[in-house]
Amino acid sequence: MGQSTLVGAPALSGVFQTFNQLSRQLVLSCTHPQKRVAAHGCALTNTRKETMFELIEKERIADWFTFFLNVLHLKQSNQAMLPVRNKMVAVASYQEIMPKQVK
Repeated sequence: MGQSTLVGAPALSGVFQTFNQLSRQLVLSCTHPQKRVAAHGCALTNTRKETMFELIEKERIADWFTFFLNVLHLKQSNQAMLPVRNKMVAVASYQEIMPKQVK
């Protein structure tokens, strides 16, 4: 039969200390990247929100430009399509959409 080797308490204590030290270093080395990933995730979310707001604003401005171009076209041709509540509506004359001037 084989002989068993007993490890003394001081040696075992040294092994546990080394293990605990390596565990702490591993936790610290993982904490920093996790914080960076979280920070980048927040930055990405904020960028997406800003991009969405910019897109909405650009669409609103494009709608206004479309409206004014149609008004100009209407003034010249006396008939055009104008957006009314997100639908295009035919307008027979420029006077139908513009307020009458008070004399």
